[in-house]
Amino acid sequence: MNKWILNFVIALLAGMNSLFWGWCIKDLREMELTLVNLPRLVLNIWFILAVGIAFVAAILRFSILSDMGVLEGAFFLMTSAISTILVAHFFLGEVLTTKSIFGIILIMIGSFIIGMK
Repeated sequence: MNKWILNFVIALLAGMNSLFWGWCIKDLREMELTLVNLPRLVLNIWFILAVGIAFVAAILRFSILSDMGVLEGAFFLMTSAISTILVAHFFLGEVLTTKSIFGIILIMIGSFIIGMK
């Protein structure tokens, strides 16, 4: 599969993962993490979806890392951070700062340069 398409899919999965974690945290905000409450966390639908999506994304990441090498592949995959930032802003109501916008621009430039190789 084309590495650009695969990277887009991984970034999409990272965004979905962030969304599911955010909803899980909202569902369990009042819960203290103890052994007694652990089943409540593990059986939460958002927790299950977040862990499942992370697993699928990890398998897809392996394909990119094995193709490009760990160092270049890791930088190329940083576009997942952009997805996470945007999902947190638009769906979870977190504030998008100037620093975040600057980071998004740098990641896009770096991923493009590394991906052109």
